[in-house]
Amino acid sequence: MWETCSVQLSVRLPRDIAQQAEEVQRTDPDFLSRVILYGLTRRSIYRHLRQQGQDGVLEGAGAPRGDVRLAAAPPLTSYVSDPSGTQGSQRVGER
Repeated sequence: MWETCSVQLSVRLPRDIAQQAEEVQRTDPDFLSRVILYGLTRRSIYRHLRQQGQDGVLEGAGAPRGDVRLAAAPPLTSYVSDPSGTQGSQRVGER
């Protein structure tokens, strides 16, 4: 899909959440990577849309002031682990 590299992070979390994060890191490190990727992707999209709004691009495109209109996208997929430990692709919301 794309080239990846390893990154070491140090964050301060509430103790109970930190314990959960450590457990997930031991048991399913790929999940933790996907959570970080998801969060940073959302942040990037938010910053991009906010900058477009400040530049007047969204208002100039015919959307009412303060209203962001996005084209429909194909269904999202996520990788979920099943109890057997194998991974497969499923649409979000499917089980």
